[in-house]
Amino acid sequence: MGDHSVFVDGSDAYLVYVGDQGGDINSTLNVAPLDTNWTKVKPAVWSERNTGHKEAPGIVKAGATYYMFASGMDWWNATPTSYRTGKDMSSWGQDSWKSVATRPASDNSYGTQFEQIIPVVGTQGTSYLYNGDRYSQYHGTGAPAPGGIGRNAWYPLTFEGGVPRLHGYTDVDVDAAAGTVTGNPVANGRFDQDVTGSRIPQWGVTGAARVDESTVGDGRRQLTLWDDAAYSAWADQQVALPNGSYKLSFDYRTSGGQNNAYFEVKDHGSAAVRTDLTTKQGAWTTKTVNFTVTSGKANLGIWADSAKDTWLNVDNVSVLPAG
Repeated sequence: MGDHSVFVDGSDAYLVYVGDQGGDINSTLNVAPLDTNWTKVKPAVWSERNTGHKEAPGIVKAGATYYMFASGMDWWNATPTSYRTGKDMSSWGQDSWKSVATRPASDNSYGTQFEQIIPVVGTQGTSYLYNGDRYSQYHGTGAPAPGGIGRNAWYPLTFEGGVPRLHGYTDVDVDAAAGTVTGNPVANGRFDQDVTGSRIPQWGVTGAARVDESTVGDGRRQLTLWDDAAYSAWADQQVALPNGSYKLSFDYRTSGGQNNAYFEVKDHGSAAVRTDLTTKQGAWTTKTVNFTVTSGKANLGIWADSAKDTWLNVDNVSVLPAG
């Protein structure tokens, strides 16, 4: 037996596990009931050849439908999360594996491998919390692994028309009594999902500057805009937001001396809001900006137009309801 979990359905419990056959690891997927004391494993009620080599299987029931989730198998590397549905514990053959939808789009579950889905049941209903592993501490050992900061990652998971969707929030706020999962919908707002010098997941980057996730200066993960030649560069992200009032917050520091540098909120239904970042600020400081959304979205952008050797760092980008 390899990766496994336990699913509780009323008074019944089931062991959900991958199994090996000979030298073929993770070659079967199995669902086996536990006895009435939950101390012994009974024969499997469902077993299937695991042709996709899925790992870490876990089951959640949403409405009348059972969902089995699993990660891919790529050493320590991040993988898409897969799912299939069933009408009971022995009927998983009715559906093939599909990839969990993501918002914003991510082809590797925001740099994680699936671990579990936790239902949060409260007075206002049931929400779902995704937990993924990020094994970046193994980066550089020869086997594939993601970059970024290695820690458990937590994201909201919703069911939209019966289809599970993973939301790449930077932070989540769980109200266990109410049964709600909310938080900061900016994706990769701490710039900690990838290795220094590489692309920045969830942020679009244009321009010739060295724009990357960096630990320059203090070891803190951050967005860095800098070059040893004159440059202009732009990093931005579109965030889906229900209409309403919001507060943008971000940390920054800067050498100053840019021709132009600012943080901008636009496409939210009214005039763009800019915060000037051209004045020298050697220590980290926090800026906040209030704005109103009437378009169901907002574009967050960081711009610098500069002579050589000037720099701008940004970190902890957050958008939360105002008040």
